Amino acid sequence: MLELEKFNDRHLLQIVPLQTSHIPEAQALWNRQYVRMVEACGFLSSTWLDNPALLSRFIEQHLEGKSSIVALLHGTVVGFLTYDLFDFHAEPSAFFPILGHAAEVAYQLTLYRLMYTYISQRLVAQGCLNHFVTFFASNPQLQTCLFELGFGLYAVDAYRSLNTLSLEIHSNGFRIRPASLPDVEPLWALVQESDRYYAEPPLFLKRASDSKAKLAELVAAPDGAVFLALQQEAVIGFLNIRWNHTEDVLTLSDRTTACLDPLGAYIQPAYRGQGIGKALLAHALSWGRQQMLVQVHVDFESANPHANQFWPQYFTPVLYSVKRRLNNDLP
Repeated sequence: MLELEKFNDRHLLQIVPLQTSHIPEAQALWNRQYVRMVEACGFLSSTWLDNPALLSRFIEQHLEGKSSIVALLHGTVVGFLTYDLFDFHAEPSAFFPILGHAAEVAYQLTLYRLMYTYISQRLVAQGCLNHFVTFFASNPQLQTCLFELGFGLYAVDAYRSLNTLSLEIHSNGFRIRPASLPDVEPLWALVQESDRYYAEPPLFLKRASDSKAKLAELVAAPDGAVFLALQQEAVIGFLNIRWNHTEDVLTLSDRTTACLDPLGAYIQPAYRGQGIGKALLAHALSWGRQQMLVQVHVDFESANPHANQFWPQYFTPVLYSVKRRLNNDLP
């Protein structure tokens, strides 16, 4: 196979719209990179390999909108790229999800540069200046390539197995218990406080929580739990876990996955660093194991210093999402 990185044989490549006939080869490319990620972390679900229709349907959805391309070398698919358009904070944006791209490892850097150059020209012509890419954390070469193209880290999806629960807990005067409906009022106040925290520097992230009624539904839901940390009787922290009942093409979670969302976790600043987060997590993991689930998923913003310090202690980063914002004064 030709080493495009060494020989720079770009003239042999064709970038063309993805067709139905390309899907099996594109799917095989993606499967190979997923296997490498599974081997790297050891506990990811095989759902995406065992059910090939999930990926093929996803790619097929991008044919009609002409939002997908392939790179051909001597007629063989060596790379593909698909994207979705959406509004991100009221701005047109393009998202390249984890199921939406892959390339031959031997010359992936050349392929990604060429495919992104092709697609970005189209996006800018449409006035779409926000570009997001999600890729496997086990691919540092692609990470460097995207960094050189102007992308910066935005969010992390991390996983851990539920087979082990090796978390030592020291109470330090607080206690953990599941929330119930009488807890909705103090929990709602803490959720609003967490929203204000996300809006502050360095995150500057606007997060609008659901209503108090939705929060009550979440607390009462049989397929999830909200754990509270209490100092005496005051609610000082929370962590939310739920059973994922579907295959999520954005995070690769499946029906064997517990997810730490939609509330996520929050601890009041005065009580951080005392082991409360670890205690909340231990109770959530125990709940997930009781449901016979296999792995747990969490996502967090890279600009959140507390999350960046806490979650990687107990989870393995699997997906990185990066963002590029182009200048408004482009011709």
